[in-house]
Amino acid sequence: MIPDDNEGEYQIDLVLYCYGELNKNIIRMQRMGFVNKNKTRVIVHNGLPVSGEEFIRTKAIQSNGKMLLVLDDLMVGMNQNLLDTIFTKGSHNWKMSVILITQHLFSKELKIARNNSHYLLLMRNPAGALQIRTLASHLFPSRTKYFLEAYSDATKDNFGYLLVDIHPSTPELLRLRTHIYRDDENKTIVYIPK
Repeated sequence: MIPDDNEGEYQIDLVLYCYGELNKNIIRMQRMGFVNKNKTRVIVHNGLPVSGEEFIRTKAIQSNGKMLLVLDDLMVGMNQNLLDTIFTKGSHNWKMSVILITQHLFSKELKIARNNSHYLLLMRNPAGALQIRTLASHLFPSRTKYFLEAYSDATKDNFGYLLVDIHPSTPELLRLRTHIYRDDENKTIVYIPK
């Protein structure tokens, strides 16, 4: 969801959507060129732009902190230095937001990205159960059961998700949530340790 006018300071003006595999949603975004009632421009790109860092940095600076970079299924063949730069300089110095969509949380290429992320959105993936357990032991070493129960509950339905909020300013009790979007049918659920 891209915020609307009444959330002004969080308004995204530009989405740079870089994808690895084309699908109908990407084609629709590309045709529209804009989302959010034509307020947010969308640039769709197969893979990363050839000029990579320079292109992304320029767009981020031009958008004055109102750019969202989406890296969708680009882990195979992605330049490690560029990924690290995006999650260090990019997200902090260029003031852009980054969404990385991946199937593998613990590939060695993702260490810097994972350590510099403020939010993780986890969906059900039976083949990735060990990754979830490992993440629980990293983020909640003394409360892995709490994390695993929250994950299990949040992802029990199709397309269910658990938001893991590891932003430094987030209160400890708000770290694990689901149903966070306004268009969800349910109210937000906050998982509190027992």
